[in-house]
Formats: sequence, structure tokens, C-alpha cells
Amino acid sequence: MADTDDTSAVFPREATQATLAVQRDADALKPLLMDLDYSNETHLLEEFTQRFAEYRRLDRNIMDLAVENTKLKAQRLSFGPARNAANEFRAALEPTAPADAAKDGWRVKALVAGAVANVREIEVPQAPHIAAADEAAMTRLEQRIPRSRPRDERPRT
Repeated sequence: MADTDDTSAVFPREATQATLAVQRDADALKPLLMDLDYSNETHLLEEFTQRFAEYRRLDRNIMDLAVENTKLKAQRLSFGPARNAANEFRAALEPTAPADAAKDGWRVKALVAGAVANVREIEVPQAPHIAAADEAAMTRLEQRIPRSRPRDERPRT
């Protein structure tokens, strides 16, 4: 995984050039084998050509993902706009908590604190999730993220 968009574009370009060179060589080899009446070798080249076409389809998908360098972008979002949004969320809720402990003051404060804690519980596993190298590790981290629900779900009487 490349560190920048520019760097991530260089590697696929180099790989594409190498792939095209292999394709040109295979295309040039075919008429030579046919002219020499090398049927076994021609058949092997045809098999190679079919498998190489499959490889190229997969390679295109992989290169598209490599250029995206999604982990780097996710890191930037996590430590920039996402963290700022979490802080703004907290700042927006804090004034709603009443200063005194009047009728439902403590309940409102608890709900505000619970909402902020839910956001922070998402932030904690976020960085390791981005850095995780395999699906199993990411799934384990995702299971630690709380589902969106109020902390106080007691039935009203």
C-alpha cells in the first residue's frame, strides 16, 4: 500500500507496462509457432493466453484497489474530519445538560454523557480496524463497536 496518491499510481503503471510486454511477446510468438507447425507448443501458448487473460482481469481489479489506497484515506478521515465531528458532537450536547440538578437534570446529564461515550467507543477501535491486515481481525474489532442505541432503555412505567 502506497503512502500517497501519486506513489500509488506509479506501481500500477509499471505493472501494466510489464503485462503489455508479456502480451506483445505472446502475440508475436503465436505466428512463429504456427509457421513452424509446432502444434503442442501452439496449444500450450493458447492455454497460457487464456490463463493470462484471466490474470489480467484480476490484476485490473487489484490495481484499481491499489490506486485507491483506501487505508491511507481512511486514516486521514479518522484522525481529521471524523475526530473533529466527534468533538463537535460533544460540544453541541454539553450545553443541553442543565447546570443544576433540578427535576431531570441528572438524567439529561447521563444521557449526554452516554451519547458522547458511544461516539468515543467507536473511535477507540477505529485506528486498529483501519490498520488491520485481514478480514478476521477487522471483524473482531467491528464486534467491539457498540450498536446505536440509548444506554438507558428501561421501559417507562
